[in-house]
Amino acid sequence: MPVQEVRFTPPALILDMSSFGIVFEGKMAADSGSIAGVFKVGPDAMDLILRRSAGVPEMGRPQDPKKPYPYEEVEVRFPNREAGIDLSGTLTIPAGPGPFPAAVLVSGSGPQDRDSTIAGHRPFLVWADTLTRRGIAVLRCDDRGVGKSEGDFHRATTVDFASDAQAAWEFLKSQSRIDGRKIGFIGHSEGGIIAPMVAARNPEVAFLVLLAGTGIPGDRLLMEQLEDAARSGGAGPEAVRKATLMNERLIRAIRSHENYQEAEAGFNRIIAESLAGMTDAEKKVRIPVESGQ
Repeated sequence: MPVQEVRFTPPALILDMSSFGIVFEGKMAADSGSIAGVFKVGPDAMDLILRRSAGVPEMGRPQDPKKPYPYEEVEVRFPNREAGIDLSGTLTIPAGPGPFPAAVLVSGSGPQDRDSTIAGHRPFLVWADTLTRRGIAVLRCDDRGVGKSEGDFHRATTVDFASDAQAAWEFLKSQSRIDGRKIGFIGHSEGGIIAPMVAARNPEVAFLVLLAGTGIPGDRLLMEQLEDAARSGGAGPEAVRKATLMNERLIRAIRSHENYQEAEAGFNRIIAESLAGMTDAEKKVRIPVESGQ
């Protein structure tokens, strides 16, 4: 993962990966051989010790394609005029004059680069390679605020990401080697929500492929995720019940207001009332609704 900022005031070290919602805070040992600290991911935290090693272990990813590719790979940049930002990505085009059918890859939740990189895996790179070798052009992009794309990821909503996907579709539509009648979306996870949002407003979208998308309403899905997170954090049945009641009230407050600012006062009241009915142990394992957004 790229580190946005390194702050080192011996012995304290901070590795800031805030675009991914991640921060590592540690202290270097006297012999400089290790750094003991806390790895924070959103509201969660875990102990982590970094130790000096002889070198970086090589990650074996045999599924990654190897150059030279039998197709054209082009770095592209295009505008989302609705948002007033430019987005960057990679367009892979089969060999030949075309025109070719094309797919826009739409990433899941969390800030993703164009390859949807996680733990050294690059699934979007693999998918793009596989499809392009079979005659389908593929556009994959850095999420807004990630990599070379402009914008602020953390202030964006699913609706904003849908406008980014629409901008990607429009860019492909403008390319002479792309068949404008055969452009669709492949959406993964949250991308499985975003792609249908675009298609519902754009009848020219030729196809949808939805991978690990949702099949239930978003508020129900969110509650199930929050309950699972509470249990995995060690919460007992009563703690889960109380956290669930609090989060149900918070979700109702969100749905009953036009914007977050209007709802904020109600949030504070709901949280205060809920905490008053929890034991100290239950307060430690509660999962706030914000962690599921």
